[in-house]
Amino acid sequence: MAVSRATSSSITNGLPKITSLNDGVSQEYFVGSATGGSVTTPGDGFKYHTFTAGTTTFTVSSGIGWMEYLVVGGGGGGGGGESQNSFGGGGGGGGGGGVLTGFFKPDLTSYTISVGSGGNGGASQPQQASGSGINGGNSSIGTLVVAYGGGGGRGDEGSPAAGSGNTWTDGGSGGGSGGDDGVRYGFGFPGQGNHGATNQGGRAGGGGGGGGARATSTNGGIGKLWNGNYYGGGGGGGTGGNTGAGGTGGLGGGGNGSAQSGSSSGGGGNTPGSGSANTGGGGGGAGAGNNPGGGSGGSGIVIIRYRA
Repeated sequence: MAVSRATSSSITNGLPKITSLNDGVSQEYFVGSATGGSVTTPGDGFKYHTFTAGTTTFTVSSGIGWMEYLVVGGGGGGGGGESQNSFGGGGGGGGGGGVLTGFFKPDLTSYTISVGSGGNGGASQPQQASGSGINGGNSSIGTLVVAYGGGGGRGDEGSPAAGSGNTWTDGGSGGGSGGDDGVRYGFGFPGQGNHGATNQGGRAGGGGGGGGARATSTNGGIGKLWNGNYYGGGGGGGTGGNTGAGGTGGLGGGGNGSAQSGSSSGGGGNTPGSGSANTGGGGGGAGAGNNPGGGSGGSGIVIIRYRA
């Protein structure tokens, strides 16, 4: 079967006709019968199959044409902060899960659908022992489409380095650097996500990368827009050294980073935010001081739609 990440254009019978596919010929959306997931027909001309957790089956029993998909990996967990005092460094924000959109022409068969879980946040510990967040899980449509989980944000001076969504060659968006950890941010996988940010002035952790943009500050990178909603937003970095508010999570479910202990500044107060469920948003990094660890990443999602 063929897979394409082409865009849609021109209108036929109220729905876009797909153009610029692999064969260069205009094709119609799939018309037929399929089962699996939560099935909705909201009145926009499409039928949606939505998968929000675990592993299940999508079965195509009849029909012909192209189906459209959104596949989002689970978000990475935020990094832990320096727990000994509020003047230590904050944890990096978790990277958003990889985001893939496009079309595939199904066979009359069953496909295994997997939805990645969000990664846990790293523990806040004294001095150089803060934990890095865990990478999110992959989401997939069989072997046709695989969106990698987001990279975990690095702890203040934690080990290992900020997750690149499994590895540089195999990941979604990268996690942010820890507040005392220089430039060791995570990389995003090309075509799925973007890099996290370096640590910021005043010992703040860098934001996690998003599906739509790289993080360049304590704030998480913005996610990717699909059908009116954003997915794969990066988590905000936690602050330290009395630098104020934690970073804001990126559009697309990214959790806010927390402020250092004793600060009244916002960005989630002293508790880092978790990524929103079924967005692939990265978890927020923990601020320095007597704070909880980094926020968990949000779970991913798989959506398949075709002509109602």
